[in-house]
Amino acid sequence: MKKAASFLLQLIFLTSLSFLHAENFRVMEMHQAVLQTDGSKTVLTVGINDGVNITLPEDRRFIQGIQIDLRIPKIIASYRDSIATTLWTDCVQGASEIDFRGTKQYLDTVPPRLSQTLQLECEGRSIKKDPYATVIPYAVREGDASVVLRFQLAMKGVPADLFDALFDVEIKAILSNEGLFSLDFEYPPVEDDLTEAEPQPDEEVPLLVYIDEIPYEEYQDIILPAGIHHLSVISENYRNEVRTFSIEQAKKTELSVELKAVTPELFLVAPESAVIYLDDVLIENRDEKQFITSGKHVVRFVLADYELSKYFEAQNGKTYTLSMNVSLEMIED
Repeated sequence: MKKAASFLLQLIFLTSLSFLHAENFRVMEMHQAVLQTDGSKTVLTVGINDGVNITLPEDRRFIQGIQIDLRIPKIIASYRDSIATTLWTDCVQGASEIDFRGTKQYLDTVPPRLSQTLQLECEGRSIKKDPYATVIPYAVREGDASVVLRFQLAMKGVPADLFDALFDVEIKAILSNEGLFSLDFEYPPVEDDLTEAEPQPDEEVPLLVYIDEIPYEEYQDIILPAGIHHLSVISENYRNEVRTFSIEQAKKTELSVELKAVTPELFLVAPESAVIYLDDVLIENRDEKQFITSGKHVVRFVLADYELSKYFEAQNGKTYTLSMNVSLEMIED
């Protein structure tokens, strides 16, 4: 055991001298894993002289770090400090599929237990500390396209069965509790027969957008905490709108709000045989809502020799419904 410990100390010493300097290394097999932005796991079975190349996504706005869970074979746990793990960056492939060159950022031996959790923070982000996890002292940089986790023998005199041992490796992204929100607007059609024309969608219309009572000027790809949020849209040209929406972790929520003009709206209800006049103009499309100007109006219902008129004053942002009810009553003494 003294020779094994001496060999390990020499290995760690020589490795520490090579940190931050590119060097060559070889693996039996390089496994591939792609870090998923939704937090789902990649599961691999890896030998003691293998490596795992973890490809990082370009969009990392919700990724705080990387978690690597190792299920350690019993025989490796029994031989303390027999296997070392190293982390490499800036790796490029050499002359063959098993030869690589990169910069070693971390080295430590596998602990004498049946599982281990390794964590990597992304540069500028902070992950919640787990007392059962080992945080590798390296922050993943924005320019890192991938990182490599390598296993290697760190002790001499181990039994032959140890070389056949396999690690179960699970890799997943550590996500922030945030999501994306994008807001779009649907503008109402313009009614040509109104004296007060409604704004066109391409006109500059002042919209005041508040999310959780905080004003926003840009409505696309807003980063918000996961959970329930409240939206308010205020404008002089459209009716105020209020919505409630939810944000899921590391997902995008899109919401479209149909804006309604402040132009008063009028609905008319009358028997089919009735004739309706609005300000002495015959209403032909009686089943459709009528856009009217603000101010005084008169609606006249004519049914055979029976006529009813209603005077009212319309206000912006209001909806009016006028109904003509014709009924017969029989009274028996």
